[in-house]
Amino acid sequence: MVSADEGRSVTVQCLYSKNLRSSEKRWCRSGNWNSCMVTDSEGTFSSRNVFIHDDKNSMFTVTLTQLEMRDSGWYWCGAGQHHGAVHVSVTPQATTRATVSPVQYLKTTGRTPSVMGTNDPHR
Repeated sequence: MVSADEGRSVTVQCLYSKNLRSSEKRWCRSGNWNSCMVTDSEGTFSSRNVFIHDDKNSMFTVTLTQLEMRDSGWYWCGAGQHHGAVHVSVTPQATTRATVSPVQYLKTTGRTPSVMGTNDPHR
């Protein structure tokens, strides 16, 4: 299970046994086998928001970038015929709203402002 804020990135580490070193590695959205992204002969895959890199030893990493709320859900990472489930949770990005105070227009008069004396308690 991994989680990250919307707009951020997350990296998943998928382990596999040594006998699967030469197998292609896959990252798929659960329930949609047509969504699978598969590594090439160099052990990599790259798209706009998904990067896969196989260390060719026992692990491949999947990095999801520019996460959106719709990216939340279950995925499979797999090597050969073996796969494991991963849940990705994307949390809404904290929004900061600036508070703008209304501008107050001051009415000026023709009088000169008074100057407080040294004895004035409001000084």
